[in-house]
Amino acid sequence: MPDNAPKRILVVDDTLEIVTFYQAVLERKGFQVDMTLRGQDCLDYLEHTVPDLIILDLAMPDMDGLTVCEKIRVNERTKRIPILAITAFNDAVHREQLLKRGANATMGKPIDIYDLIDRVKTMSSSTV
Repeated sequence: MPDNAPKRILVVDDTLEIVTFYQAVLERKGFQVDMTLRGQDCLDYLEHTVPDLIILDLAMPDMDGLTVCEKIRVNERTKRIPILAITAFNDAVHREQLLKRGANATMGKPIDIYDLIDRVKTMSSSTV
């Protein structure tokens, strides 16, 4: 991918309003944003596309974010994609569990949108 190409971000959350909001905000900042609403849809997406960053909600009905994280990490093609895990459970115990199971960073809900933008900029710049 050329250096001047927009960074591709995959947003995974089962709430359409949330992914649509993240998409609007991040696209205004110059990112290309794809979205899926289920954990399995995320894994299917990753079979043909490798984004620069995944923003992954943990509480999803079909497959929780921890399971999705683990599946991404055991796949040779996707294991180096940075993952920003978003969770309502943002205490130290949950953060540690997320990091052990494959997330590179965590953010608690409610999201500070400026913090999200800063993290996306930083994390999407790392090598995939």
